[in-house]
Amino acid sequence: LRIKTALTDKDIDKVDCFVCVISTHGFPEEQESPEGPIMTDWLCGTDKPVEVDTLIQLASIEQCPKLENKPKLFFIQACRGERVSYMVQVANDKLHGGANPVVTQNVEPVIQNIPIQKDFLLAWAVQPGFTAFQRPSGSWFIRGLCKILDEYSTKCQELMMEHQRLQQNEPNEGTIKPLDRFM
Repeated sequence: LRIKTALTDKDIDKVDCFVCVISTHGFPEEQESPEGPIMTDWLCGTDKPVEVDTLIQLASIEQCPKLENKPKLFFIQACRGERVSYMVQVANDKLHGGANPVVTQNVEPVIQNIPIQKDFLLAWAVQPGFTAFQRPSGSWFIRGLCKILDEYSTKCQELMMEHQRLQQNEPNEGTIKPLDRFM
């Protein structure tokens, strides 16, 4: 409901991008489709579960035309199944800038651009089928995201401006491309 309220705000056209960070419980559900069964991701909301695709659709050009040609970023910390990702020890001096520190961490996927709709980025804390971990100090995914946004926010702005420039200069050929040029 808060996402829908934010997207229908009268001043939404004044923003440079839309960012949504969600940390909640989640679960997958198999649904039938004409092509056969597919897995969909669900998030636990305050009142009832919400399908992730339904949330994404709220920011689409059809439902929120004021966000056309603006990045729409979704970061989701939620389980996507019951499989457990095991711990590994990583020794890498680039990881923390020290002299070969040994760090025990959960294996999390690299943030991927998934072209669900135009100008969308959907990043999950875990791959499909896995549980998302969290400690009392928070999740690794959200803490890392906050650190990156804090340290590189000016670079993010430059990237978004370049992305918008590329989109404006892109000829409208009437064809659908499988991936956005910026990816």
